[in-house]
Amino acid sequence: MLTRPYLVQVVSLGCAKNLVDTEVMCGVLATDGILLTPDRDTADLVLINTCGFIADAREEAEEEIQSALRWKRKRRGRAVAVAGCLPRRIGSENTAAHYPKVDLFIGLDDVPHAAKLIRALRDRTLDGRNLPPDTAPVWLYDHTLPRLQLTPQAYAYIKVAEGCDHRCSYCIIPHIRGAQRSRQPESVVEECKQLLDAGVHEIDIIAQDTTRYGTDLDPRVSLVGLLRQCDAIPGDFWLRLLYTHPLYVTDELLDLLADSQHIVPYLDIPLQHVATPMLKDMRRGLDGTKQRKLMERIRERCPGIAVRTTFL
Repeated sequence: MLTRPYLVQVVSLGCAKNLVDTEVMCGVLATDGILLTPDRDTADLVLINTCGFIADAREEAEEEIQSALRWKRKRRGRAVAVAGCLPRRIGSENTAAHYPKVDLFIGLDDVPHAAKLIRALRDRTLDGRNLPPDTAPVWLYDHTLPRLQLTPQAYAYIKVAEGCDHRCSYCIIPHIRGAQRSRQPESVVEECKQLLDAGVHEIDIIAQDTTRYGTDLDPRVSLVGLLRQCDAIPGDFWLRLLYTHPLYVTDELLDLLADSQHIVPYLDIPLQHVATPMLKDMRRGLDGTKQRKLMERIRERCPGIAVRTTFL
């Protein structure tokens, strides 16, 4: 435990999956006696959890880091830490050269060790700046880690898997986040119960590709099997499914969305494009005709379903 209060302002950028990492880091810091503050002027350290996916996100992260470095220069003893996808995307050598004034880097595998690293920085026992390695991350959080909910009380995210095995031509996520790593279903169900006990009313299931959940586990587990376990939890709440892949939306999944106790008839399915030549160039695994037929099948098996999508 720290011998005196140490104030950290946390800035979380990017997607909901990145937000879960931020919540875990905040939980780790809080349980270790490090105080969190929304006021940068009173902070000793600014921690920025970055996104590195698209150009706009990288520009936002760059602006936030430079703003924190300007804040740092105004008073002796201040420090800046950078976490998340951006350092991993650009690599350790480029990170070191581009951000010489950043005091600490928290890699994707370092999330559960955030308090230890910040404490070492404060006590001047940190060896170097903990530059992110160029090897693929392997860490995966579970229900045993402390987590500070940063969303409004009514809803929270549960990340059921990390990484991605797809090789879409436009996407760097497999390089940044590594291969798919699914959580054990028992861990996901237990975290659902923890959040519901804390007063959450809607749980949003997320991953890089939720429809591939469990295919890497031994024994293999399916998303439908996981959702049925979560749906069986007693209580008055909603489950919502995000980040599905059109290749793996099955009739079994659609039937579950159409007829379950807690799962809302809602499907977040990034289609990305509809023209066959572009889908081929994107390496999405299906053409425009199959994608249109999929949408027809979704409407047929789950009438009234709400569909959310994105296009590039």
